Amino acid sequence: MRSCFDTVIDVIHRAIDEQIFPCANIEIGNSKGTLFRYSVGYRRIRPDKLKADEETIFDMASVTKVMTATTVTLILVEKGILALSDKMGQFYDDIPDSSRDITVKHLLTHTSGIPGYLSIVGKNRDKIDMEILSLPPSYPKGTRVDYACLGFILLGRLLERITGKSLDKLAKDLIFEPLSMKNTGFSPKGENIASTAWDDTPIGVVNDYNARYLGFPVGNAGLFSNLSDCATFCRMLLNGGQLDGNRILSKQTILKAATNHTPSMDEARGLGFHMVSQGAGPVVELFSEAAFGHTGWTGTSIVIDPCLDLYVVLLTNRTHFNNHDADKMARARRLIHNAVISSTDKLSRES
Repeated sequence: MRSCFDTVIDVIHRAIDEQIFPCANIEIGNSKGTLFRYSVGYRRIRPDKLKADEETIFDMASVTKVMTATTVTLILVEKGILALSDKMGQFYDDIPDSSRDITVKHLLTHTSGIPGYLSIVGKNRDKIDMEILSLPPSYPKGTRVDYACLGFILLGRLLERITGKSLDKLAKDLIFEPLSMKNTGFSPKGENIASTAWDDTPIGVVNDYNARYLGFPVGNAGLFSNLSDCATFCRMLLNGGQLDGNRILSKQTILKAATNHTPSMDEARGLGFHMVSQGAGPVVELFSEAAFGHTGWTGTSIVIDPCLDLYVVLLTNRTHFNNHDADKMARARRLIHNAVISSTDKLSRES
């Protein structure tokens, strides 16, 4: 007998057959809890095959941006330690004039003028924030969205500079421990970790080469997590910043973060989050325009839709196939998320 979520399963299996990713873990839920959870495929196919399960830990790649730097920033804003309008010139003395007026909000919305994804291999690790701030701008700040991993590396270092604590310590104390996200952090433990490389790179080593080069926790990539922890994080957002009596953020802050702050630009960006606005976003087509989330290069994504009271966590290790065809992964995400909408509609009709 087929269930409401068999279409989702069928789409995932088709993507595995097409070698878009070797394994997938998915959880669909609402503000009250889990509606559906499924795990299939291999967390490693080379040199030998190892199956994934619901506890498998994944390299979250750029989802790190919202699960660490973004959320920590918003918490510090609520605490009166930092303001979205604060400028880099308030915290750094010896930087070019072109960088002095970059604000925290510019970094969160990818409108800072900092160049997009560039290699920083060979740069001074200890002064990487100064190295980034010294780069010539690629466009006038505040005029367009240009997705910049370097901006989030800078944001993470700024948070450390302000608080005197490392980013992993901040995220653990302010987010992961209060939410009992015990399988989330920058240094994954155990063997049940999805491989994200085709070569002999050890498991548990970040796929992003800038984060790997720096060798310490940064705001753009490097976080590892599993299905249940990511679902916990999504439920917290869906519940207006609170979960099980633990308040991480206020409802108003969540609403502000999940607002399109770049309405006149070519990409809809909230504070750290990608917004689904004016049509199809990078991962969804049938969600409401209130939906927000983020994707990761390794094949991870989270989507939260407060209007539909729905979240979806999709964790894959597509880069283990040595296949960097981002378009195929983006299409697979859309197909899976579209199937989620039809499946949850069937579920509500049968309830």
